Amino acid sequence: MLVGGVDFTCAPSRRKPITRADCRLVQGALLLERIRPIPGFKAFEAMLAEPGPWIVGFDFPFGQSRRFVEGVGWPTGWQRCAETAGALSRPAFVAVLEDYKRDRPVGDREHRRVTDQRARSISPQKLYGVPVGRMYHAGAPRIAAARVSIPPCRPTGDNRVVLEAYPALVARRFVGRAGYKSDERAKQSAAHRAARAALVAGLVSALFRDAYGFTVALEPDAAEDLVADATGDRLDALLCAVQAAWALGRPDFGIPPAATRSKAGSSIRRCPRRHPKAAGVPNDPRRYPAVPCRYARGRGSPSAAPGHRSPPAALVSYRLPCSAPSAG
Repeated sequence: MLVGGVDFTCAPSRRKPITRADCRLVQGALLLERIRPIPGFKAFEAMLAEPGPWIVGFDFPFGQSRRFVEGVGWPTGWQRCAETAGALSRPAFVAVLEDYKRDRPVGDREHRRVTDQRARSISPQKLYGVPVGRMYHAGAPRIAAARVSIPPCRPTGDNRVVLEAYPALVARRFVGRAGYKSDERAKQSAAHRAARAALVAGLVSALFRDAYGFTVALEPDAAEDLVADATGDRLDALLCAVQAAWALGRPDFGIPPAATRSKAGSSIRRCPRRHPKAAGVPNDPRRYPAVPCRYARGRGSPSAAPGHRSPPAALVSYRLPCSAPSAG
């Protein structure tokens, strides 16, 4: 079965394509078969139409916060919300986000989903810097138009499964907050390369196997290519595949019980205060004592919990919710 990862861009080109990693999970090992560019959106849509079975993690937000969606008057069901965003031109979409922020006080302009808070990631409304808002506009309507299963946003019986991924969750386990990539040549550094080398070494380590339950198999040339790519796109695509592989072996793709589905789409009720599994980590008290959710996925650092071993910084599909009607 194909297990893939996609490092996404809202403006694919030959210089900066969407990047796809194709892997196979065989006897407890994730085998990297190839990494290839996807130069445009037509090729991206063609990839979504490829026959299954496959499971792929995509590095872009699948939804917006409930607060924003309700504030701009968009439908709160995930499918209709994504279609509403996709019906707008890029300038019109940007104008909606800018108009929403204009008269709001500082600190209340860009909202994060519960999943963003737990993963310590930025708001999916962000238009500049890392433009994940533009990535949402380019990506979410396209997966909504495909006939794939999108848990928990639009789960179906299709054998092609699309998950929201966040490669930083894997990277932080091995390099912390150290930068390891840049699209700007002037900002690419020896320190970045050293961090990529440490991250690749981490992927083939016993620590990774203990945390994720499988190994990553890399040929020497492939490992060197990952380290040599200063943009980090190839490495991020592989990290998305790692998260998809983790999800594949778990009930409901690792989505915790706190994620609920309704007629309006997926939503978050709450995260039980002292239940590691609710944050998507193994529910084994011998290895992962009860950790408050803020340490497992939220505002604090796992290391800030004295006496607790930090849970695996894995995954994808519980970047919850990937739907529009999220809490927060």
